Amino acid sequence: QQRVAWRDFRLDLESRSSVDTENRPQRANLSRLRNAWVRAETPNTRMMWELDELMRRGVPAQQRAEIWFEISGAQELQQRYQEMYAETKDPEELFRRLVEDGRPYRNDA
Repeated sequence: QQRVAWRDFRLDLESRSSVDTENRPQRANLSRLRNAWVRAETPNTRMMWELDELMRRGVPAQQRAEIWFEISGAQELQQRYQEMYAETKDPEELFRRLVEDGRPYRNDA
């Protein structure tokens, strides 16, 4: 039952998604979409509610790794680091950029 709900949600997202340079539909990134829905002037509350409800009801075991990897933002970080690695040839520069990116933010709490 949950697998069907997640599949239907994905199909709905993909029907609304944009296309890449070769006219293939791009897979919707859950983390990026949810953040966009929250920040929008007119937030997409129906889709946000549906995603949150699916998360509360649980992610099927067959899809759990993929969905949590995506919703947590880890997929975007992985892509960013792969791009950074590809464009930076100097190992010291790469290390410096990774350290700066991973540096904890100051918290006055």
